[in-house]
Amino acid sequence: MSSNFREKSNLINIFNSINKLKGIGPKFSEIIKKKIGSRILDIILYIPIKSIERFQNTSLKSAQHGDLITVEIEVIEIDIRPSFYKRKIPSRIISFGTNSEKNIRLDIVYYNMKSQYLNDLYKIKQRYIISGKFENNNGIGQITHPHYVYPIKYKNLVPKFDPHYKLFSGITKTILTKFIKASLSYLTNSKEWISAETIKNYNFISWKETIDRLHNPKNKDDLNDESVLLKRLAFDELIANYISIKILKEKIFILSEKNVFYEEYSLVQFIKKLPFELTNDQKKAINEISHDLIKKEPMMRLLQGDVGCGKTIVALCAMLKVFKTGYQSLIMAPTEVLAKQHFNTIKSFLIGEDIEPLLILGKGKIENQLLQKNLQKIKDGSSKIIIGTHALISKNIQFKNLKLAVVDEQQRFGVNQRIAVVEKGKNVNLLVMSATPIPRSLALTSYGDMSITNLKNKPIGRQRIKTSTISSKKIKKLYDGIQRQILKGSLIYWVCPTIDYSDDNNLISVEERYKKLKKQFKNIKISIAHGKQEIEERENSINDFRLGKSKILLATTVIEVGVDVPNADIIVIECSERYGLSQLHQLRGRVGRNNKKSNCILLFNDPVTGMAKQRLQTLRNIDDGFAIAEEDLLLRGPGEILGTKQSGMNSFKFVNFKYHSFLIEKAKKEAEILFSEKEKNKDKIKNLLDIYQCFDEFENLGG
Repeated sequence: MSSNFREKSNLINIFNSINKLKGIGPKFSEIIKKKIGSRILDIILYIPIKSIERFQNTSLKSAQHGDLITVEIEVIEIDIRPSFYKRKIPSRIISFGTNSEKNIRLDIVYYNMKSQYLNDLYKIKQRYIISGKFENNNGIGQITHPHYVYPIKYKNLVPKFDPHYKLFSGITKTILTKFIKASLSYLTNSKEWISAETIKNYNFISWKETIDRLHNPKNKDDLNDESVLLKRLAFDELIANYISIKILKEKIFILSEKNVFYEEYSLVQFIKKLPFELTNDQKKAINEISHDLIKKEPMMRLLQGDVGCGKTIVALCAMLKVFKTGYQSLIMAPTEVLAKQHFNTIKSFLIGEDIEPLLILGKGKIENQLLQKNLQKIKDGSSKIIIGTHALISKNIQFKNLKLAVVDEQQRFGVNQRIAVVEKGKNVNLLVMSATPIPRSLALTSYGDMSITNLKNKPIGRQRIKTSTISSKKIKKLYDGIQRQILKGSLIYWVCPTIDYSDDNNLISVEERYKKLKKQFKNIKISIAHGKQEIEERENSINDFRLGKSKILLATTVIEVGVDVPNADIIVIECSERYGLSQLHQLRGRVGRNNKKSNCILLFNDPVTGMAKQRLQTLRNIDDGFAIAEEDLLLRGPGEILGTKQSGMNSFKFVNFKYHSFLIEKAKKEAEILFSEKEKNKDKIKNLLDIYQCFDEFENLGG
């Protein structure tokens, strides 16, 4: 991409640290940095979740207990207690309404409020505008700690539509509002990146006006999901997303030389030797990828499949095509556990092929002498199939002639990592794989220029996993059933949401459940696997379970990806109401990996919310990962589906597919218009990417 994109934006000040904001101390700044972000822009984009109409109830006469009211009053009597006075005895301002309500009393009550502040604010016989929650105290109306109080001449300072933000410990609305007002002062007008025609068609206003209006709503619909304001930000975000995909594609297609032709190598003999028959979907996927590999331009393909559909063998077939022409290929996995699983699986498939795959993990995972030897094999091209973690994109790894990059569990990698991996070679073919099926609308936005292949068929002979829901109150009954199944030879996963016990929540931990299981199953070995363990310790636990030395593997969601124990036939998931559908489906996929009948037991804690109940019912009735993904998108949003909240990949902040799917195609066209004249539109693109895609992260990528 042109270096011109790195010139300073005319919105440069909003990318400054929040430390630049005047009058805001370090204590609150640190909390804001942790919860919202470190940049002024992060605060600007912290949009209210709703607004409250302050002037809907303006009469003391008709006010009911619990109503939010905004009324004019006149102060008659003041009883202000010293700040250090007994907290149970409040300061009380006695007032009456005005005009037709001048005989209706309203007390304004404060507990432990600084007396100087109250003395400065309230004066007898002065009129005020006051807004807060009305209470009926034995026939006398009162407002305790009003939200707004101003002398009547400043009535306009009470917002007609009051924005409400999601708050967190240590930050009040007053403090947050101070941050936001200070941040909004840094907003400036910028060049419009949306075409005039689209602005007119959708009734959009400028980006600056949109942000201002969201923080200062003018009507009750401004913060609705379907509002034109949020539609504008969603549209911007979609355009930025498509441009980032185009940048990725440009990185891949940066050279004009022809792709290597791979058609001379047939996979027929290799496939015949496999210990299983490929499904129709696998055969179709191999053919599509093989066709991509003989095209002039490099491949960009998403291979997605339900749990256990056999993506690895499809990827290996592509790697063999590349291998036979003398070029290198790699598989990059998000965790060492998954990388090692791929390595062992591929190594077993390649027995008799005279091909030795190479495993590369992070520093310290392999002795230095062997690591240097392996790096040399990659550099001189003697190793042609390389498997590893994100260590593969580190600067000290140089490939001789990389032609195929397979990125597994792609939702755990961002666009940056995908760019970095294709920069390891020239005209590198890119195959990204996902075991979490991605809904169509999300696939269009996250992988807009990629071809998509779906694996839906399960291997022949696989049985449907029986899924049931059980209240945690009936766990004794579950224990009895587990005991019977262990005697029949079952291996059981038992998943808990946390590792250690905490007073801060009611979630069952691995620590607590282990004590209870040991008490219940005295003569049965129980292994433990969680993220705080050293990798070797965790792998030993999983291996003991795989070999049947332990009958129960008690774990966190660390086993969600990269753990393959074919003989495991039962999984118990505690606090299942806390998980999303796609994650529950992934966990369920740990069992049912052979032809045995398998069970998934969803333990839940009462009471269960309506949405959680709907999720559990959906999982019980549906075992199609693609259908589950569509449902999960509606229930939880794209950030949860893609795993981006933990992964660092771009998560949509404003796009809600329930309301904004119709914008996808139009946003794609707008992105194409901008990118087709990228030199002319460099400032517009820079602003878009800086705001919505953290564009600076593109600066130092690759080897």
